[in-house]
Formats: sequence, structure tokens, C-alpha cells
Amino acid sequence: GCQDVRAQFDKFIQAEFVNAMESDYMTAHIYLEHPENFGVDMSKIGVNLGIRPDMEAKKEYYRTVKERYQEFKTFNRKQLTDDQKDTYDIYDFVTSLELQLNEEKFDYYQPLFQSMSGVHTQLPTLLSDWVIRNEQDVQDLIDLVEDIRPYVASALEYTKKQEELGLLMLDLQSVIDYCDSIVQSGENSAVLSSMNQSIDALSLPAVKSEEYKRQLKAAFADSLIPAYEEIRNAMQIFLNGNNNEEGLAQFPEGKEYFALLLQNNCGTNKSVEEIRAMMKERLNGHLSNLFRVMMVNPDFAEMLTGAQQLKTGFTSYTGMLDGIQQKMFQDF
Repeated sequence: GCQDVRAQFDKFIQAEFVNAMESDYMTAHIYLEHPENFGVDMSKIGVNLGIRPDMEAKKEYYRTVKERYQEFKTFNRKQLTDDQKDTYDIYDFVTSLELQLNEEKFDYYQPLFQSMSGVHTQLPTLLSDWVIRNEQDVQDLIDLVEDIRPYVASALEYTKKQEELGLLMLDLQSVIDYCDSIVQSGENSAVLSSMNQSIDALSLPAVKSEEYKRQLKAAFADSLIPAYEEIRNAMQIFLNGNNNEEGLAQFPEGKEYFALLLQNNCGTNKSVEEIRAMMKERLNGHLSNLFRVMMVNPDFAEMLTGAQQLKTGFTSYTGMLDGIQQKMFQDF
């Protein structure tokens, strides 16, 4: 009956949650302060940066996801409670899109070194903000830093294959410049300083604290810095290679892939055309409001169009984001 189906569905979702946590150390550490309260056994989790970004590992992972999704589809949504239906719809939407994005025809489409969200930009942010709650976390952090070089080596192998297949699409110079900044800062890095501060905040015995910082410094010098040198060197070689600078539309299945990415990033099942129409409608609404203000206050029109035009003072997207970061807490 319905009660049995509902109990089985809860059990399935709980198993999915535990599996997701126990399959990736970083996910478990970031989301769970007390994993044991959620049935998650941290002793089962290897301390590393996660599934290697090579095609073999990805294929194996998505084979498992597909099997679990097929089991999920055996549940009759009509027999679930309203709350369970919400969970069902979210799981269905997210997993279905994930499987579509990883179909064979999209192999090697995903870039790993995007300018804003690539491996090279995410790692320093991740390490700087890493939460250290106890001494075990310090030991694990050192292991994570030591894993950076082999993880990056796998990412570069994937990217070399992309280039060979004509599927490389990166702002190569921005990656090179970013890596140069990391390498040049060396052991004076703000990232290393932030991690050391987190260790100090634990107030461990001085001798133990200094030993951990020594190990962390060695891992930083032997793993992170060489990894960034290797990324930079690979990108310099790609400068003379086959790099698509004209967008996903240049790839055989690029438009379909873009449509799926848009749905995934916006959290909607609307088409590109529907989203474009929504944006156009909203833009026209804003313009109408602006014209109404200008009709009431001519001085405002002069401010927008005349010699004394309003200026933000920003010269880059990064500057805009930094400005928002500094001011947003006044209102939120």
C-alpha cells in the first residue's frame, strides 16, 4: 500500500544521501559537522579531492547514477506525500539533467579550467575557506593539499585529450595569468596564511601546531605550487594548438549541450527560447519604468545621457564582484 511505498521511498532517499556523502570526503566535510547524526561513517571515506576528472572514472560514476535513477523511477509519485513529491521532483530534475549532460555524445565537452569556475580558481578558494574543527581535520587538510598535484595531473590529461579532439574551449591567457600569480606568491601565499590561521585557531600545543604547519608548508611547496606550474606550462602549449574561441555552437552537439547547461544552471526545464522571452519581457518592463521616471524628472534623464553621465568606477567583472562582496552584508 501507500504506507509501504512511502517508507521505501524515504529509505531510498536516505541511502542516496549517505552514499553521496560517503563517496566524497569534501562534500561530507563541508555539509556535515556531525556526520554520525545522519548515518554517515567518515571512516569509510578516503581523504582526497574526489573522483578523478578522467573519462574512465566519469563513465563508471555515471553508470552507477543511471542504475540508481532506474530504481528511483520504479516509485509511483501519486502514492507519495506532498513533501515526498517535492523531493521526488527535485531528484528527478537534477539526476535526469546530470545523465543527459553526461551522454556519450557530450564526451570531453566539459571544460575543467574555466576562467571563473575552473579547477585552478576553485582550489585556492576552497583551501582558504576550509573549516577546521579538530586535530583530525588538520591532518586531513594536509592530505588534501598533497592530493592536488595528482588530481591536477588527471585534469590536464583530460584537457590534452580535449585539445586532440578539437573540443578545447578556454581563455588560455587568463588561466596562465592566474597560475603565474599563484606561483609567484609562493610560500607567501594568502591561501597558506589562511590555512595556518585556521590551525592556530584550534589552540593546539605549540609544538604540535608548528609541526602541522611545517607539514602543510611542505605539501604546499611540493604539491600545490608544482601543480600550478604544470597547468601554466600546459596552457602555454595549447596557445599554439587547437582552441575554440567562438563558443559551444562551434561543436557538433554544442547547441544541445548549451541548452542543457542553461537548464542546469538556472534550475528550470524551460527552453532557451522561453528563457530569452522571459528576459526580454523583464528588460522591457525595466525600460518602461525608467522612461516613466525620466518623464517625471528631466534632470534624471540628463544624468543618464548628458556630459555628467553616472559612472560606477568599475573596470572589470572581478572588481564588480569584489564590490558586491564588500557591500552586500549591509543589506543581507
